[in-house]
Amino acid sequence: MTACGIIKPGTGGVNEAAPSGFLEIARANISAQNGKTISGNVVIYFKENGATDLYVARLEAFDVDTSSFGRLRFRVTAGGQPELDAALKGSSGNQNYSVSISANRPVWNSAAIVDPTVSPPVGGLIYGTASLTSSTSYPP
Repeated sequence: MTACGIIKPGTGGVNEAAPSGFLEIARANISAQNGKTISGNVVIYFKENGATDLYVARLEAFDVDTSSFGRLRFRVTAGGQPELDAALKGSSGNQNYSVSISANRPVWNSAAIVDPTVSPPVGGLIYGTASLTSSTSYPP
């Protein structure tokens, strides 16, 4: 909140419902890095949709220190390739991000919350990471 009692856009909690009709294919806890305060889970959801598979990357029970919130990005890799690089919707809560992916049923690798405006290490200062594990055999 600011001194006049107005919440800054995008800095508060977001509470989006888990995607309906999707299969959970990967989940991992976020581990804080570089002395930052961050917690929650990263969940990857999958849904068959004819010729195109649908994916959602979700931050669940998420919470991050809001001091540099406006600069933070949510990054996810699959098959060793970056597949999502999105601005955070809020500093806490449950947040869904649609993932457009070219690979057919990739193995999901990792996720990170990053401040790209800070140069060390290359690519930005990492606030938290999650090591995802999935297989290409979904759905069961």
